[in-house]
Amino acid sequence: MQIVRFRVDGKTRYGAIDGAGVIEYTGTPWSLFRRGRRRYPLRQVVLLSPMPPRCNHLECEATLGVVMKRRCRNVPAARAREYVLGYAALNDVTARDVQARDGDWTRAKAFDTFCPLVPCSTKELVLGMEAVIARVSEILTLLPGDVVATGTTGASGRVEPGDRVEIRVEGVGGLRNAIVRL
Repeated sequence: MQIVRFRVDGKTRYGAIDGAGVIEYTGTPWSLFRRGRRRYPLRQVVLLSPMPPRCNHLECEATLGVVMKRRCRNVPAARAREYVLGYAALNDVTARDVQARDGDWTRAKAFDTFCPLVPCSTKELVLGMEAVIARVSEILTLLPGDVVATGTTGASGRVEPGDRVEIRVEGVGGLRNAIVRL
């Protein structure tokens, strides 16, 4: 089955490709998803990206990113620095309304363009990251080039298309990016 998101008659819907047409489904692919009776010719619909790009509540958080140098699994905190290439300022973007609808963070933080970070990193000493790396490496294997976003103290700010965001991480640097609607 080829599941699609499409627009027809000014409304966005989900469905499945069936030959030269789209059969409308009720619900969403990640909830109750049932075949409906309406069928639209492909030439009458506009196919959209598979995930809802729209978000009505977008927030940004300044975060420290830890860039991994080598494969890291079950590493004790005392040896964590051996696995770190450097540190980077990271803009941790979250679609809060998507997070509320889904009940978790996965899609809310995973949209294209949602994690800008500086194009270079520093090897400057940052205290406290050893415990974070040890904890993360207990549950998943970190690979060279992976970036661990360390989180914030809860300070996030709502942004809208047209806003410019500047992130600064003391001792590491900063970045600037614009908020645009794709």
